[in-house]
Amino acid sequence: MKKAARGLGDPLLGAGIDREGAQSFGGPLWMDWDSFVPIPGIHQIVGHTPGTEVREALGGNSTNYCLDVQNGAVAALLREGRLAVLRR
Repeated sequence: MKKAARGLGDPLLGAGIDREGAQSFGGPLWMDWDSFVPIPGIHQIVGHTPGTEVREALGGNSTNYCLDVQNGAVAALLREGRLAVLRR
């Protein structure tokens, strides 16, 4: 964040080639769902890749969702260790 505040680039904040950036892979704010690879044991909820439906990727003991649904009403509710994806 210090580099960004000084106007310097940092791979953590950069876009990947799938988003017309210069990096092989984008940082967490630029990851495209089509490039997403589940990390074993880590559950993730992401956005930033518009689609018409909620997308799910399972693998390596993790469950992952992309909730970006183009102006759709979608939310995720985490309660007592369980995730519920709520759709309109």
